[in-house]
Amino acid sequence: MAQDYFRDAAASGDLRRQTVRGGVATVIAQAITTLTTLAAIPVLARLLDPEDFGLIAMVTVFTNFAAMFVDAGLSLPTIQRPRITAAQVSNLFWISVLIALTVACVVASASPLIAWVFDEPRLVGITLAIVTSFVFAGLSVQHTALLRRQLMFASLSAVQVVSVASGQACAVGWAFAYRDTEFDYWALVIGPIASSAITAAMAWVFCSWRPSAPKPRTGTRELASFGAQITGFSILNYLSRNADSFLIGWKWGDVALGYYDRAYRVFLAPIVRITVPFATVTVPALSRLSHDAPRFERAYLRLLRPALSLPCPLAMLMLLNAELVIDTMLGPRFEQSIPIFRCLALVGLVQPFCHSLTWILTALGRGKAVLTIGVLSAVVKCTAFACGLPWGPVGVAAAYAIASLFVYTPIAVAYVHSQSPFSIVGPLKEFAMAQALGLVVGVASVASMAVFSGDNPWVRLLIVGLVGAATWGLVVAGTGYGRALIADFRGIRGGAVGGAPSAPSAQ
Repeated sequence: MAQDYFRDAAASGDLRRQTVRGGVATVIAQAITTLTTLAAIPVLARLLDPEDFGLIAMVTVFTNFAAMFVDAGLSLPTIQRPRITAAQVSNLFWISVLIALTVACVVASASPLIAWVFDEPRLVGITLAIVTSFVFAGLSVQHTALLRRQLMFASLSAVQVVSVASGQACAVGWAFAYRDTEFDYWALVIGPIASSAITAAMAWVFCSWRPSAPKPRTGTRELASFGAQITGFSILNYLSRNADSFLIGWKWGDVALGYYDRAYRVFLAPIVRITVPFATVTVPALSRLSHDAPRFERAYLRLLRPALSLPCPLAMLMLLNAELVIDTMLGPRFEQSIPIFRCLALVGLVQPFCHSLTWILTALGRGKAVLTIGVLSAVVKCTAFACGLPWGPVGVAAAYAIASLFVYTPIAVAYVHSQSPFSIVGPLKEFAMAQALGLVVGVASVASMAVFSGDNPWVRLLIVGLVGAATWGLVVAGTGYGRALIADFRGIRGGAVGGAPSAPSAQ
């Protein structure tokens, strides 16, 4: 029987079971891709030089920005709308392909300008190669959106694992083959291109829907309008998140940017791999409950606790063990990345919570509100980057941390509270408890280093990780917060997502 990609998952009565299964599959996939990515980081850091990473980071400031226009927010209407037709999705597909081709041509034409800005001729060839990934992305936008709409996360997880693993394998293989040659930096270009090509191919395999010819008067304009608002947020968010790399590369050069970029990637890889699964599962599930405020609130809080209980302690662990993490993952050549990494870990304490606030607005279909919070983020963070730039990469990272903790987060909390149908007190309590859990885990890890004084950084990092994981497990097993966390997992498994809690909160 052919899959009906356009039915409402909530109407099928199977939303709870699909959400749980999807969450499990996504978490497993993220664990595998996280390990794959983390395994590739130290290998590439030892095969390539800091300036190689800075060179690619110069280009990706522009190409990653352009890549957001390929999606243009056109996947979200397919995921979020309770009712959508095959004709509408076909129209969105062709719009995505047209945008992808247009963006690829525009960026390719701008490659000499990008090379001129950084005074680096090699950026022309790198840019021309990277834009090919735009076309692959445009071909897969609606197929992956339909898989998410029907909560087919097992298929999406398979796509993610294979594409990431293949991309990292290509990058490492190229770096080995061309080590210490003038072509070694191409490893950082080949990997992402291979990953995007495999993603597109597998998305078409797993999603049997095929687009039809474009049709007028199908209501596509309204869907595209919502997508444009979300794209506006993505653009502003990207600018606020990547202005730091542009400014550092422009003022301080590729070596300084290489130190900053590697610290950022080591910080970002595990945090993103943990938070993305929750966003992937939460937004489609909550979108089906957008017209039932009480169920929406219960479902959000039930999903928020596990969404914060892992990344917040991990950020604290990285903050208190920054020197050990950088020494192990990047090696002694990247010693200057340590203070940068420590500042970014401070951002990691609040970043997962801020991301979860945008899930609320997206699931409720509040496109203008999402765009507004993007404006706030861009203004605050770009101002911080400019203020910290005279002090180099460390100054930029420190200003980013200060702005995130003391300016943007309070503003975002207040604004989302004004736009949501329920109190922000519940989410704030979950955030505070996750920070307390992180502090206990972090202190235990530091104490373990006082006991173990070995010289091998890999062994020391392993001990820190094991102590942190054991402490996390003990807290979860022996405290009211932990029992509430377990109750949430059991309640979701038992079918309480979006419904009445299956057990009273122990918090």
